[in-house]
Amino acid sequence: MKKSVMNYAFSGVVLAGSAVWAAAAYKKRQKELEKDRENPNRKLHQIESADADKDPEEKDLTQLDSVQKSEWVANGFPQTHAERRALEEEEVKN
Repeated sequence: MKKSVMNYAFSGVVLAGSAVWAAAAYKKRQKELEKDRENPNRKLHQIESADADKDPEEKDLTQLDSVQKSEWVANGFPQTHAERRALEEEEVKN
């Protein structure tokens, strides 16, 4: 075979491989995006709380922790083990 024909054949194989790789990468990315659409809170546990620099109680919390803490405070859940024990002792007395 001529060298130019070999170059065309090699280029075709490389091009086909690149197309397969690109299609696989595209499908993988689409699956990740679909997971993000299904569960918007998926990455909130990786991002620092927006109020971490303003509120000392928010320091070292993630956004998901901050959201959950806000819900607990709004619903009156105890924030510490001591508060929880005090509520349990109060229930036992009543």
